Amino acid sequence: MENYIEHLVKGKKGTKEYMERGVAIALPFLFVFILSLFSIPLLFCVISLPISYFLWTRSDKEYEYLYMAGDLSVDVVYHKSSRKKLI
Repeated sequence: MENYIEHLVKGKKGTKEYMERGVAIALPFLFVFILSLFSIPLLFCVISLPISYFLWTRSDKEYEYLYMAGDLSVDVVYHKSSRKKLI
């Protein structure tokens, strides 16, 4: 008889997560301002939008605790799509 318990906990947003989201919002505007000085607007789209998306999705975290057959596993789930094993 195996024991299986799974628990998902929503990560609390602290200063770091709010700073990441603020940078994700401000980054495209900052690149537009800087690159408009050099008149290279296409480079703005290529650089800033993927970086902003990455920062926005990394700030949404959930922690999954899994206990199965005497082993404890802790994973962090980013934006309900990617998973990283912590323990």
